[in-house]
Amino acid sequence: SIVGFRLSDYLLIMATPPLAAPQAYRQKPPQAPGQPMHRPAQPAGQMLPRDRLVKYHKYTTAERGVLDVCHRYPKLPLSGAFCSMETFWPTNDAWNNLDLTVNVNFKSDPRSAVPQEEPDTPNFAAYDRTFVRAILLSGRPTDNEGHLTKELKVLVGKEAKGGLFAFGGEWKPGTKGHGKEPTDSNFHKACAMYCKQQCGVDISKCKKWIKFIEFTYKRKSGTTDRTYLYIPDIWNHLGGQDITVHRQTKTITVPVLAPPKKTEEKEGEEKKEEDEKAAEPQTVTKTETVTRSLFVSLHGLLDYDPNNQHMRNPDSHLEVCLFAEVFAEMVSTQCTNKLVPFLTNKKAENEKNEAEKKRKREEQEEENKIKRQKLEEEAKAAAEAKAKREEEEKDMTEEQIKERREQEEKEKQEKEAEQKKQEEEKQPEKKKKTKLVYNEEALAAFSWFDIPNPIQKGSLGRLQVENALYASGDRTSREVEELMKAITDFGQQVDYKKLCSTEVEDDSPEEQK
Repeated sequence: SIVGFRLSDYLLIMATPPLAAPQAYRQKPPQAPGQPMHRPAQPAGQMLPRDRLVKYHKYTTAERGVLDVCHRYPKLPLSGAFCSMETFWPTNDAWNNLDLTVNVNFKSDPRSAVPQEEPDTPNFAAYDRTFVRAILLSGRPTDNEGHLTKELKVLVGKEAKGGLFAFGGEWKPGTKGHGKEPTDSNFHKACAMYCKQQCGVDISKCKKWIKFIEFTYKRKSGTTDRTYLYIPDIWNHLGGQDITVHRQTKTITVPVLAPPKKTEEKEGEEKKEEDEKAAEPQTVTKTETVTRSLFVSLHGLLDYDPNNQHMRNPDSHLEVCLFAEVFAEMVSTQCTNKLVPFLTNKKAENEKNEAEKKRKREEQEEENKIKRQKLEEEAKAAAEAKAKREEEEKDMTEEQIKERREQEEKEKQEKEAEQKKQEEEKQPEKKKKTKLVYNEEALAAFSWFDIPNPIQKGSLGRLQVENALYASGDRTSREVEELMKAITDFGQQVDYKKLCSTEVEDDSPEEQK
């Protein structure tokens, strides 16, 4: 061939299988839809833990859309009509208006019942509507030191088929007791009427109504519904009392076939008439409980069931669950704000201790250096004295040398005895009695984040503390890093009881035996 290429070479090349592509150039498996390319796809049904999510969502954000709510609370199912929610506690000073130390004891009496109210039909309204609901909050008893989530309790309604709701209903302008203008005072009056009708608790005397959350729904018909959630100050009017709450019932008529009666055999038309009479169904009147009042803790509200699909009104259940989440965020923000000055002081204390340790270390190094120099000088002087003594002993007799050695040994023993006597005369320092003093405010703030499951661990994850600092305010990464320096002595688990304790001298008198 002119070009130096033969047909046999071509056939050999075509028959050789292609080499596998290097690992770096192989095509990666396709990512799941909606997943970023820098992170592997999340397995189905697996969700990130709560403390990994809250870092990127501020508690103090007032307006929250559907996407924000889905990311914040991934376990909570939203209805198709849910549009947005707005929290008011960051702006209306809700925390300072609450009194969580007064306990209101709600007692349910099975014999106490009221007729069923008209059910809400939010999906079939032809006009924009406004709903007002009240959360009846009871504080922690003063003699109880349990976790706050288990001691704070809320009175809500529970449907027979499942699902919770806050007491209240639709505000109807022009109706008796509702007023005509959409003002807060008219909303309060209407909500107090609904609460009295539904559970028998009179909250009309409450003067403070804390506006907490507003929910917005877009219905299929194009209308907009809004729900306002209030917290009335029942602790100022019902505190320390035993309040009896009602349940809602309805009367139903159920046809029941009567059991056949044993009678003597008859013939003819008499037997036929009796059979027809026995076959006729008999009606029985029954009373069925539609809803009942439920006195549940905040911990119970936060442990909601995401798979409950048997609720008559899922919007009402969603509102109660979101109230529990937002209330927990408010308490978390207040606890974190109390921890910030404590961590700042702890960081300054750690820096002071580190500076003191560094000073003592440098002083110790200086002392060791002086000791080494002194030992070197003594060794040098001893070597010179030994050489001088050996030089002098060349011209001395053995008896003179022996006498001289005995004299030196005697002087050495006297010197050692003198040093021993001086050490014995020194009085040993008594050990000071110490005790641990706790920073109660910081300890209570840390304890809030240690949710009992079923008991408190006494420690928090380092990431959990960091996320709380991010979520409870507009702090930068540098500010959070500076605050986290207060817990540098701990690893991934922070023993907050040890962190909040300080060892001080105990001046209390000793007990006489």
